[in-house]
Amino acid sequence: MSAFTVVLDAANIAFTKKGLHPQYHFRRVDEVRQVWLERIPTSRVHAVIDASAYRRMADQSRARLAMEHGWLETAPGDADDRILELADRYGAAIVSNDKFEYARDDYPWLQGCTDRVFSASWRKGELLLQPRLLRIATPEEIACARREKATKAGIRHDLGDRTWRCKAPPELCEHSGQLVPHSLLRERQDGWYCVCQYSAQEQYADLTPVALAGPSALAVLHADRFQHEVAVGPHPLVIGRGGQSRPHVHDVTVGLPRDQAAEVSREHLEIFLDDDSNPIVRHLAQNNATFLNPRLGIDGLPLNNRLADHAEYLVSEADSLLLGPGTVTLVIIIPREVTQ
Repeated sequence: MSAFTVVLDAANIAFTKKGLHPQYHFRRVDEVRQVWLERIPTSRVHAVIDASAYRRMADQSRARLAMEHGWLETAPGDADDRILELADRYGAAIVSNDKFEYARDDYPWLQGCTDRVFSASWRKGELLLQPRLLRIATPEEIACARREKATKAGIRHDLGDRTWRCKAPPELCEHSGQLVPHSLLRERQDGWYCVCQYSAQEQYADLTPVALAGPSALAVLHADRFQHEVAVGPHPLVIGRGGQSRPHVHDVTVGLPRDQAAEVSREHLEIFLDDDSNPIVRHLAQNNATFLNPRLGIDGLPLNNRLADHAEYLVSEADSLLLGPGTVTLVIIIPREVTQ
């Protein structure tokens, strides 16, 4: 296998949450590949998808064509593991909105990575490809992510992330209505069965109606002390230093001394949602800086990850935005999705 320069997380890119019934659209993967090659024509682009997502693709013929042309492969198990394996082996970049926190110990280069993981998001139908400035996950966060991944314990390598729910009456099986561990599944000619001998129905958890537990939000901190929280709605939210002449600006400097408030511009930062309701931030100020998940020096000041003026960056849950030297910090809050 020849070296790849970028690996696409096809299921992650194809997945769209727009509407009540999220779907997978491979045309989004095609678009990311095309834009990447337009930017870097010498790139060798490869995509990986798990078998479960491949079967759910609304435009499966596109995925099949990509597979025939040799730039898409189906992972036999967890696609994330295969994506990271290829990126690590070849020093390749990754396009994915996943944070891969569970794998930070195995692939230390993910910690604080600024140049090898890219996001793909769409704003009014237009693709935005931008480097992701990953935060450094704590050992507790890595352990938590590994535990979440371990909920698939007993998964057979050949079944990947496919899941089945036992249809037995509650009094006849302890797995009734629950997902059945793969080790307790039995396959017959007419379908899959729980070990209790009742049929098991395959689940497509990420295609059921979903709802947010609440709106995405920003937690406003002054020197690490929580001040208040502001919701991020469907309209762009401008963050900065408020005033009577700027009613459209959400003031994050209330209570600060004048010299510290001046570290924040009148219109410092804008946050809005992309077509899939993922938050995007854009730095507006010309005189003051914004830093995303930066490393801090011994003086507590940010050392890297300064946002480019007017560039757009996808942000994830628990990402930190430091305004100026960081007296004012914004922390992204994205409630977990729950099935209805």
